[in-house]
Amino acid sequence: MNKSRKYTREEKEQIMEEAKASGNILKVSKKNNIPVSTIHTWFRRDNPKVKLAKQEEKQLKLLKKQNNELNLKNKILKELLKKTYLIWPEN
Repeated sequence: MNKSRKYTREEKEQIMEEAKASGNILKVSKKNNIPVSTIHTWFRRDNPKVKLAKQEEKQLKLLKKQNNELNLKNKILKELLKKTYLIWPEN
């Protein structure tokens, strides 16, 4: 099987359509000399749910980073407030 070849979007769509129509990815992969795993990957990447999951994963990663930064800023401000409060005389 040829693992180094690049396929155009049109070729991928044609092969995926052929696999859908036949219901037999193995047969299509042999006919086109493409690894079965490659065709499965194309289907997975073409799935809108997978694309959405990747976007959500990126968004979650960004939100976690922002949350960590805010927690650190909050901790610093609390420590500063403690030190500032000790400077002011109590009435």
